[in-house]
Amino acid sequence: MKKANIRNGILIAAAAVAALIFSSCMRMQLNTELKENGTASIGVTYGLSTTDYPNAEEAIKEDAEDHEITHFTVDGKEYVGYSYSEDVKSYEEFEAALMGLKELDDITDTKEPFFSEVHATRKGIFKKRFEFSAKTNVIGRTSADNAKRVDEVIKIDFTLTMPGKITDFGGGTLTPDGKTIIFSVDPQISNEYHATSDMISVTNIIIVIAVIAAAAIGVLLYFSYKEKAKPKLFLENMPGTVSPAAPDAPRPSDNGTDKDNDPGI
Repeated sequence: MKKANIRNGILIAAAAVAALIFSSCMRMQLNTELKENGTASIGVTYGLSTTDYPNAEEAIKEDAEDHEITHFTVDGKEYVGYSYSEDVKSYEEFEAALMGLKELDDITDTKEPFFSEVHATRKGIFKKRFEFSAKTNVIGRTSADNAKRVDEVIKIDFTLTMPGKITDFGGGTLTPDGKTIIFSVDPQISNEYHATSDMISVTNIIIVIAVIAAAAIGVLLYFSYKEKAKPKLFLENMPGTVSPAAPDAPRPSDNGTDKDNDPGI
């Protein structure tokens, strides 16, 4: 999302990026989450300090588009800006969305987006592994003419939440729950980040157990039916055996004659 008007307003007020560094402060909060089912979410809040930049609200309104203007406080400093969030259906869309962030592109040294590389993957069925890596562009460098360091003026809060416990990471610190990493962002360098999360997929295990149990029950029922059917078929096919369907049929004598009707007895 191109935010040219905000930067144009800032540049008009400051006349140049260097002047901007003397007089104003920007803040971007980027909260991301990778989910177990392969989807992801992104939340962005972008604002200008109302203390350092008196015309911040006017500049934000000019380019907020359909985003709602919001006021927020971070570290005791008041900001005016806008927020938006996006739910994506795949990790590929997540990568593309982060690569497409334009909030800081007009003030980067290379006039490029915040991220230069983003990779997110999901592997495994029962034991799942989630991996994330990213690299940022240089946003700006402090020069001898600047009254403030770039990293004091441009503040970026970048967090990533993963489905399971984060077992390996670089470029940040973990929160107490072990599932969220807060990345450190230095706008003067190209930052590199990575994180790995492992978890057991209980849902997949339950599904497999249920399928196996259902199959086992089906096999048992099938063989139980066959065992009950065998004696009936055997008796029906024996020579001289009275069919269960005709219980009143006369029973033949041992020698094949009826002794009660034999006149010789």
